[in-house]
This record gives sequence, C-alpha cells and structure tokens, in this order.
Amino acid sequence: MGRTEAFAARVAIVMAMLLGACLATATPASAATVTWGWGDNPMLCATSSSCVKTGNTVRMWQSLLYAEGLYSDVDGVFGPNTAAATVKWQKAHGLGNDADGWVGPNTWNKAHSWVAAAGPSEQDSGTFYHFYRGTRLVLLLHQGVTGVWEFKRDVDGSWYTATY
Repeated sequence: MGRTEAFAARVAIVMAMLLGACLATATPASAATVTWGWGDNPMLCATSSSCVKTGNTVRMWQSLLYAEGLYSDVDGVFGPNTAAATVKWQKAHGLGNDADGWVGPNTWNKAHSWVAAAGPSEQDSGTFYHFYRGTRLVLLLHQGVTGVWEFKRDVDGSWYTATY
C-alpha cells in the first residue's frame, strides 16, 4: 500500500470514528407539544397524508369530544368515527361552513375559546379547566411556565401531555 492509500485509509478511519461518536451522543428528536394558543396545532384528519392521525393531540381532541357526549372511544386514532363526531362538534359550535371533520386552525381556535370560557381555576403549577357533561369529566391543565397542555379523563385516570 502506497502513501496515498495509507493516508486515505487513515482519513476514512478517523471519519468513521467521528461519525460513530456523533451518532452515539445524538439525542433523539422529541415530539412537539401543544403550547399556549391552539391555532398553530397540527391539522387532524382521517384521510390526508398531511394530517396527524395518531397520538396524544388526537387523544386530547377526542377527550373534548368525549366531554361533549359526542365520542367515547378515546384511543388516539383519528378515524372515521372521530371525523363524524368532529363534524357534529363543528356544527354545534357555529362552524357549519367549516364542518368537514378535519381539525384545522378554525376548529382549534374555536375549541381553545370554548376551553378558555369554561371557567378556569388557577393552581400553583398552571390553570385547570374542568369539563362535565352528565358523568363525563375531562380535565385540562395549562402549565403556566412552559405553556404545555396536559389532559386527564375520568375513564382511565391518566394524565397525558398533548404531543404530536
């Protein structure tokens, strides 16, 4: 092996070691969270590839539908039943022209206004919003410092961070 080949081999080894070190110390990408107002939340739908179809943001939306008595299977999957319940919610909240079963900026903004009007109660760690309909309860917590939204349903008693 000549000088040029030996030099190229050493460079290749060093580059491989550097790449390995970078990959070993890289942190995984974290999921985005729902913060502050909701108008910039991702689009939720059942049919388009550009929409969010699964995850805790879908669960949060389904929990709001649950609180209204429009949906009961909060599973984190935005399918045809969630879309149908979304159309009912949109019509009930004055979004008849936008009642398409998709949760976009207009629906998110209307939902945020509806949540804010629910009569929040201040807590040390943030602001709680309570939703009751009959025996159905959904709790939302807006973290005061980070602006992150969390939600809890009475069905399973678990808290979820709204992520997508």
